[in-house]
Amino acid sequence: MNWTIRNLPHGYAVPGNHDCPYHDYKMRRKGAYWTLVEAGVLKDMRPSHPVEIGQARYWPFPFGFDVKPLKKPHSLAIEIAIVHAYVWTKTTGYFKAPKEQRLGKYLTKLRGYDVAFFGDNHLGFYDETKNGSVKGCKVFNCGGLQRRKSDERNYRPRVGLLHADGSVSSSYLNCSRDLFLDDKVTTRTIIQNNGDVRVFLDELNSLGDAAISFADAVRRAMDEGKVDGVVREEILKAMEEK
Repeated sequence: MNWTIRNLPHGYAVPGNHDCPYHDYKMRRKGAYWTLVEAGVLKDMRPSHPVEIGQARYWPFPFGFDVKPLKKPHSLAIEIAIVHAYVWTKTTGYFKAPKEQRLGKYLTKLRGYDVAFFGDNHLGFYDETKNGSVKGCKVFNCGGLQRRKSDERNYRPRVGLLHADGSVSSSYLNCSRDLFLDDKVTTRTIIQNNGDVRVFLDELNSLGDAAISFADAVRRAMDEGKVDGVVREEILKAMEEK
């Protein structure tokens, strides 16, 4: 968090599902997202309270809030929806993604907006809707801000830039210094080649029947056993996959 406070550009934001403990919007003040708000790095955008900046109005829809059509768009303002919700296109959806969350099903909800920025789907896309009830609405899904796994090696993280005329362009991030483990290196090989794993395992065994979850026990053991680097990353990733 200290690093984030120092390096994250200041701006406005809406919380997503992982920004809210237990995915509960009412608990957003108990997570790291609100730490950034309290630190003055982010300004929280509240539902139904549009933010006006220059000639643009930003309508916030945090995680858990349905996107509502804009009944009375201002003729002299760029109307923008800021949404944290999963939306997908033909090439950016996961297997058996909910049909009701496909972009085409969102069109009536986006009536009245000039631009809609989405977050949640880790695969970014840009779509300028040419038909339907929101003719000309530009939909930009930011995607993941970084490549997290080796199967995302060819993914290009980007941010969207909104221009004064209402157009949107992509600005791709410099990932030239990203490093990936060799695909042939397995978790077993990594663990066997690191001497600090034995310390970690001994510490884990010493916890006994501590009244904490398995995941908490593993993290505590790694902290006290000073397990870091690749080993720590692989263990945390394995727990997430389970």
